[in-house]
Amino acid sequence: MFNLYIFQTYHFINIFFCNNEFSNQKDYYCNLHIAINAMNGISKAINQKKFTSIYHKGIISIFYIANLIKGQNNHLFKSRSITIQQYNLLRILRGSSPNPCSIGILKERMMDKMSDASRLVDRLVILGLAERIENSVDRRAVDVHITQKGMNILSDLDKHQKEFEKALTCLSTKELDTLMTLLDKVIDASL
Repeated sequence: MFNLYIFQTYHFINIFFCNNEFSNQKDYYCNLHIAINAMNGISKAINQKKFTSIYHKGIISIFYIANLIKGQNNHLFKSRSITIQQYNLLRILRGSSPNPCSIGILKERMMDKMSDASRLVDRLVILGLAERIENSVDRRAVDVHITQKGMNILSDLDKHQKEFEKALTCLSTKELDTLMTLLDKVIDASL
């Protein structure tokens, strides 16, 4: 199991320097020591002691964690002949079902904005997991609908939810809430 200490560190530093929640110096120095020790996770994982800045270290940590999570769950997708991007599209289609989605809506809602939604849909259609439907209002537009086979694959993957969540089980619910708040802040700043 790996550590998500960079986020905990950010939280500690934010408390110390922004909120001044600690009433006496002893608490401050004790918790600052905890925060500094928590910063060793990525350094130890990739055997790198120096980073150009705390932001650089944070980005490297996020890249590392994203790759770990993908690696831990890749076999679930590979055994079903789909990619994580196709899984994401199937989830979007299931969420909009029974209504279809346009390619534009799929692009807008995809997690990986660099992926080509049209090609991903083509692959899902070839696999029989989705189907293209002529748009009833605009004949030039094409909508995409999830098939029963696509629904079945998602239902099967839903049974592995605990495996998806495994990477975060080292965190308490309070820590996870803090992590989500910080990630939401970064996501909101990038929009």
